[in-house]
Formats: sequence, C-alpha cells, structure tokens
Amino acid sequence: MKDLKNAYVIDGCIWPEDGKFKGMSEDYKESLLDACFLTLDGDNFRSGVESLGYVSQLTYNPKEKIKIVRKFEDFAENKKNGYKSMILYFQDPAPIENKVKLAHAFYEMGVRVVQMSYNKGGFIGAGCVEGAGYGLTDFGKQMVKEFNEMGMLIDLSHCGPNVTKDVLSLTEKPVTICHACTKELADNPRNKTDEQMKALKAVGGVIGITPWAPICWKRKENVPPTIEDYLDHVCHAVDVVGIDHVGFASDNNLDHAADNVGITSQGALYDLVVGGYNKNVSTKPNERHALGFTGSLDTQNIIDAMRKRGFNNEEIVKFLGGNFLRVFKEVWK
Repeated sequence: MKDLKNAYVIDGCIWPEDGKFKGMSEDYKESLLDACFLTLDGDNFRSGVESLGYVSQLTYNPKEKIKIVRKFEDFAENKKNGYKSMILYFQDPAPIENKVKLAHAFYEMGVRVVQMSYNKGGFIGAGCVEGAGYGLTDFGKQMVKEFNEMGMLIDLSHCGPNVTKDVLSLTEKPVTICHACTKELADNPRNKTDEQMKALKAVGGVIGITPWAPICWKRKENVPPTIEDYLDHVCHAVDVVGIDHVGFASDNNLDHAADNVGITSQGALYDLVVGGYNKNVSTKPNERHALGFTGSLDTQNIIDAMRKRGFNNEEIVKFLGGNFLRVFKEVWK
C-alpha cells in the first residue's frame, strides 16, 4: 500500500469462533488491518458482559496489540502506538434484553455498535429469517431514539426488510449495514435491495460488502464465488449509492479458526441463508469465502482487484475504511 499512505483499513465484521475472542494470530498483528467491528457474544446481560470481559482482559497485555475504541480520536492514537482498534459490536442485541438502561450500561463499558436483530426476531424487531413480515416493536422504535441520543451506532446487516425500512425512516443519524452483499446479484434473505441501499445513503450510512460465500455466491455453476464475484457486488453497490457509502467486511476471524461449529449450527438454524450454498456447493471451511480472498490478510488482493476495475486511490481509501470512519465521527459521542 505504498501509494495509499492515508488508508485506514477497517474490517466491517470479525467474529470469534466460540464467542470468546482470544486474540489475533501473529500474521494478523502485522497485517494491513487497522480496526474491526469485533462481534461480542451473549444471550443475556450477564453473558454479554462476560464476552466483553474476554476482550478487555486482552488489552492489558501489550503483546496482543489491541485496544478498545471508545471515541473517534482513539483510531489515530492506537495506530500511532502500534495497536489494532477493536470496535465492540453486538450482532445479536439479546444482552440488552428489553431494558433501555442496559444499553446505556454497555455503552459505558465500550460497546459502540448494536445490530437491531440477528436472523431471528427479538425484543427490538424481526430478523431476516424469522418474523420478516413485521418491523420494529414499540421497544425497538424507542431504542432507535435512545441509540441516536447516546451515540450508539445502529447496524442492520441481519435485520428483516421491515426493520431495515423502519430504522431508516426513524433514525436521525447514519447507520450501517456492516456486512452484507447485494440482493440484485445474489437473492439471499441476508442481502440488501437497491431500494434499501438508497435509503441507507439518504441517512448517510455505509454498507460493508463481504466475500462470505453463502451470500456472495451468485448461484453460477454450483462453484464457490471468486474475488471477481465479490468485486461484482462491490461495483453494483457503488453504481447504486456511490463510493462514499460502500465499505469492506471480511465476515471472518483473526486467528484462522475453521468455524466447523458455526457451519453446522448455521445449517441447522438458518437454512434460508446458507442452505442453498451448503447443498449445491460446499460446507468446507476453506470454501466459506470467495476464492482469492478470505480475510483482512488479503487486503492487497482487494486493492489490486479494485484497480483492475478502474477504482482510483481516493476511492479505494474510502472503501477500505474512510467511509466507516466518517460514520463513526458523525454518530459517536
């Protein structure tokens, strides 16, 4: 990245295999990655705090090279000091339960992003798999206002279409769809329509395009998607909403975990999302992402592929992390 000196690389989705983040492998510590949305686990308040504690504990060991981001200025400070920035993120809002005060408590503990639902429905609203016909609950509508006021970034990656619509009509701050693909190219309940992406643009938000194979796969020839298929999704999103509203998300981990448990559980719980890919292509861990790109270690491959598609340096810098940075600056307090 010699000619991209101002680039700040943010991965829109990182998850630990068993819900407990144990740190990065050595190659990730030396990679181009600067920050990531780090998924916390938990199905209630206590387990959510425990998941957060695993990350917090690691920050006290300088060899781990990680720091939790609490304010926008932390990004530059952490990079200057050689640390990767962890943006604490609940993909499933279950740890908040149905209590506004718990959301405030998590904000004070360092959580900065909350997704409104994870595939299945909950206190806030429907997921993309379960209850997709309904939108935000009354509690969910209240939480949009609360999140806006406290400075918590709202995410919509796994949310049902009506939840996505409701949030985008109510929010007064930018929101993200931090890891998804385009429904126009891959008809999957996890993916977003052109209309949804345009509504996201209207509130100043960003969609992070992911090479996670089950939703990046365009159902061609029953083979895994390639990095070119991934770039097709990126280019389509840019055509619809412009480069200022598209970002990068690997939807992978930072320690080379195979995710065998995750692949099995996804197949059992979310057949509408992964069933077609599992049956027609693969359940192998090494074919769970677009061929030619697995995670943040392959950032240079994306840069090279984008250049071949005609993207200039300024556009690539925005895609790699600049657009997410803008959203954080506008939303966080």
